[in-house]
Amino acid sequence: MIDIHSHILPGVDDGAANLEESTAMAQAYVASGFTHVFATPHHIPGTAWSVSSKRIRQEVQSLQLHLQENDINLTIHPGMEIAIHYHIGKELAEHQLLPLGETNCYLLEPPFQMFRDDLIDTLLSFKNLQNNGRKKRNIILAHPERIPFFQEKKELLIELKQEGVMLQINLGSLLGRFGRQALSTALYLMEHDCIHFVASDTHGSENRMVPTIEDLQQLEQLLGSELTKTVCYDNPARLIR
Repeated sequence: MIDIHSHILPGVDDGAANLEESTAMAQAYVASGFTHVFATPHHIPGTAWSVSSKRIRQEVQSLQLHLQENDINLTIHPGMEIAIHYHIGKELAEHQLLPLGETNCYLLEPPFQMFRDDLIDTLLSFKNLQNNGRKKRNIILAHPERIPFFQEKKELLIELKQEGVMLQINLGSLLGRFGRQALSTALYLMEHDCIHFVASDTHGSENRMVPTIEDLQQLEQLLGSELTKTVCYDNPARLIR
């Protein structure tokens, strides 16, 4: 199992509060059969949750060393959960944004409030901006099933998929932990073959916790073994280089 969305880094956002909690989360991941986790702290400009790319890489290296010293067999990869806003292209140009690992994939989070149609244009423009001569970037949209705008306009998510945007659904949404609307939207996306990744979006060892084996068994019962393998291992494995 590979988790592409986790707030496991200590003391950088609303995830793990300290190294002790990060360690407990890592142990829980290993117990549930995970081998790789992408650390994706929030990046929200103008707030305390706007950690630099440099610091994230440093925190990942420090946590990885700590896990190795304590014989916890879990590989941590750097990343960000990047808030979508109108000046996101400027941040990219200024090298403030971190993709997932060594890929050209960026995990973008839609705002829960005040999401407007023109932000979709911003999203697609970000995808097509030049990126130091590399191929145009790939976008993974974080938990759109939890966003009221997309709950009301589910068909837009199908259109975004057709534009090449990948969709990451929270495991908790499929298990009914974020309410009926999130579950309904997640099931709609499953029925329309629009789920690319299922991730934990875990925030701690006691709140929004790492998935248990029982959670994963429930997921497999809902999605079937083939789709579960695709969205929890095969697709995430393509992000590891």
